[in-house]
Amino acid sequence: VNGLPLAISAFMVLALDVAEAASTLSFFRWVGWQKAFIAGLILKWGLLCFCLFLAENMLSSPSCINTISLPLRHWVRAHRMARDILVSLVIALPQLPLVLLNSLNDYVCPGCSAHQLLIYRDPGTVDREEKVFDLEGTAPPAPTPPEAVTMPADAVAASKRSLWTHSSAPSSAPPTGGTASGSEAPL
Repeated sequence: VNGLPLAISAFMVLALDVAEAASTLSFFRWVGWQKAFIAGLILKWGLLCFCLFLAENMLSSPSCINTISLPLRHWVRAHRMARDILVSLVIALPQLPLVLLNSLNDYVCPGCSAHQLLIYRDPGTVDREEKVFDLEGTAPPAPTPPEAVTMPADAVAASKRSLWTHSSAPSSAPPTGGTASGSEAPL
């Protein structure tokens, strides 16, 4: 495929479309009709999209084999590539300052990522483990497990009695919740 590269023609098509819209709608700006200027831009954009749609459909039909099909195909592809370039710029340009800040952070402080600090704000979630290396052949003392906290049996029984009060009917099960049988509801 000899001829103008598609990327260069995409920039040229975009520049020509903007120049054409600005030149034909400059009268509305000169008169001070801002709403008419914006309406003209919307109309031009809509007509361009409609023409691209028609050209794509015409090119996709099998009966379209003539001398104008190659330039028309290039025109459609250049417009589609220009659209893709603009969308990529809208996505990438706002992220560029943050990428530069992250690169600066990696250069200034290689072990500490500000990005990770912003995401994982709780400093207690990542604890460092202490490693003991035996350089002289003696084993380090084993860590002692924490002591279990136990409650005396009489304190457990007293806490159970204070939670449930029973009426005259002796029962080891807690009441079912009704007061019609003479039992009281839990406190």
